Amino acid sequence: MKTPPVALAQTRRVRIVRSDAVQRLLAFAALIVIIIVFSLASPNFLQFDNVVGILLATTVNGVLALGVTFVIITGGIDLSIGTVMTLSAVMTGTFATVWQLPLP
Repeated sequence: MKTPPVALAQTRRVRIVRSDAVQRLLAFAALIVIIIVFSLASPNFLQFDNVVGILLATTVNGVLALGVTFVIITGGIDLSIGTVMTLSAVMTGTFATVWQLPLP
């Protein structure tokens, strides 16, 4: 007896949903494991000043990720953001060292 095409499509959809849920769960579990490992390695890891420092260090990447998220949601994929960041870093370094311009 053959499986009807509708049942096959539903089975595939369930597998995709399950795999997405598993990936999200694994990412969250990996984050928890990393936090535990770093907390055990350094007693200062979860202190307020360190957490604030981590958040301040990742704000630029977070804002860039939000911007790229909207591009990906609308169906376009923009992979040039890394190139633009690299160019900006090189130009900032050039302005600061060669032309003695102050950093912002």
